[in-house]
Amino acid sequence: MVGKFVILVFCGLALIGGSKQDVTVNRKALEQLRELRPLGVEFSNYYRNITINDLTANTGRIDQQDLNCLADLSKFLQDLSGNKLWAIKMLDSWGSIPSGMISGNTIDLGNYDQCYKINLESEEDGNNLKGKYCLASLPFGKLIDSEESSFISSITIETAICFPASCSASNMDVVLRQLFNALLNINYSNEVELVNEETCKYKGANPLDGLSIFTINQGKLNIVKMYIHRYLRLTPLLLMGILFYWKLLPYMGDGPLYDNKHPDNFNNCAKTWWMNLLYIQNYATTDYCLGHAWYLAVDMQMFIISPILLISLYKWGKKAAAGIVVLILLLSACLFSSMMIGGYSMFIKNISVIPESHPVIYRATHTHAAPWLIGALFGYFVHETKDKKFQLSRITVWLGWLISLGLFSTCLFALLPASQWDAPNLSRLADASYFTLTRLAWPLGLCWLVFACMNGYGGMINGLLSHQSWQPLSKLSYSAFIWHKCVQVTNNRTMRGNTFFSDYNVLLSFWTTFGMTLLFAYEMHLLVEAPVLGLERIFWPKKSPAAPKLSTISPEATQSPSVETNPDTEVAAAPSAEITTEST
Repeated sequence: MVGKFVILVFCGLALIGGSKQDVTVNRKALEQLRELRPLGVEFSNYYRNITINDLTANTGRIDQQDLNCLADLSKFLQDLSGNKLWAIKMLDSWGSIPSGMISGNTIDLGNYDQCYKINLESEEDGNNLKGKYCLASLPFGKLIDSEESSFISSITIETAICFPASCSASNMDVVLRQLFNALLNINYSNEVELVNEETCKYKGANPLDGLSIFTINQGKLNIVKMYIHRYLRLTPLLLMGILFYWKLLPYMGDGPLYDNKHPDNFNNCAKTWWMNLLYIQNYATTDYCLGHAWYLAVDMQMFIISPILLISLYKWGKKAAAGIVVLILLLSACLFSSMMIGGYSMFIKNISVIPESHPVIYRATHTHAAPWLIGALFGYFVHETKDKKFQLSRITVWLGWLISLGLFSTCLFALLPASQWDAPNLSRLADASYFTLTRLAWPLGLCWLVFACMNGYGGMINGLLSHQSWQPLSKLSYSAFIWHKCVQVTNNRTMRGNTFFSDYNVLLSFWTTFGMTLLFAYEMHLLVEAPVLGLERIFWPKKSPAAPKLSTISPEATQSPSVETNPDTEVAAAPSAEITTEST
């Protein structure tokens, strides 16, 4: 029965990859975009005689700030016609429409430093004209792919604009709307925001080892002690990470992307830091502080309910196991139906915002419970068969490894055709099927891997996973999980110009991030994690453990891989970190 179920899951995932279809694009619209001159030039030519109506869109509401903006823009355009150096620098700082946008090259950072350093002293009133750098978000995808049949329809160009600091983002939003209406005949709705003040910068702006085991000894479980140990194990380092991310990191770098309009914003911590310490942020808010820490909330919430599971298995054995199987199927059906009915997708089309599907299908604890329960059932199976020696034929062993590796490979690579920029959108059924089935396939593959290694069928994989070199890294894994985000933020948001995307540069970015993360993790382990655990041992010494009665595999070992472009992470991908906890 189990073998048939695994084969059905494998076949279902294999069908999802599908064949790649051709996508038709609007070539004329694409050529129009490519024919545009640098946006600064288009702006200066179109607004040679700029008026107050160009800044306010004839709303009739004019304030002093609008008048100051008009005066400075007029000064800029006048000095530009006179070839003044400061005006040419402002024009030259603008970005353009990047080439290769259909393949994902959608950002042009212009020249941040050149714009930021503009500071023209006025001889008349003593007020300086300063440069203001912003990133404009220009949704051009639907212009190219009007049928909205692929990812191309969701393309949003982010390009730099530079203008006087006296102008607000709303002023430039109005200006750009009129400009693109004239150049490309595009009418953006009021719901589309082209320029957001949060993306703007100018001088004077305020910157703000593996598997852990739970055990029941002699039929008794000290639940209070288990909870306290877990909280002390996770919280001190998490608190340090929040304080560092909130209070120090905003001042450790600068650039056009720093403190920008990311979903995981530094300023979110002022509102939601306490939710992290209560481990409720995955349900309580979408304004995440230290965004990747949502997984700690999932982990803690499942840990809190684990005594119910452990006691049920201890008292009712196979009956409880059967109930857990039913619960796994119900949770999987709930996830599948949520995606089908709500039309949710696992793909993130715009990493600048958190999609409404994210809290529902990705960060909710119940959507991660199925793989966690599979791990619990496997732990129960290990306990029940601990004195039994399995003698498997060579064909059975080979078949087990082929199915396991097939499940792993399908989870990782089935979406490769659908993840290309020019690939058509997955159907709602395929999307929901993949997202649901991977959360069953991945832990099932891991169960075979652990079972084979425990019974002498692991070969070189068992030797690799059992090597001593993993021990020191396992002690740093939780600290690395907390601190890798800070390293990524610093590396990625301090970029001051465009970068070339290649396999070599991705490897270079990975090893830089990995090395700095390990260094940070080692320091924080010595300064925070190890002292707290040492104090716990002094004030709460462990008793000699009796023979274990029941073991279950922790959820960290059975979690399926993420298939979304995480708005928690930055532009570059980073290695995932497992959380290793000591046995209670």
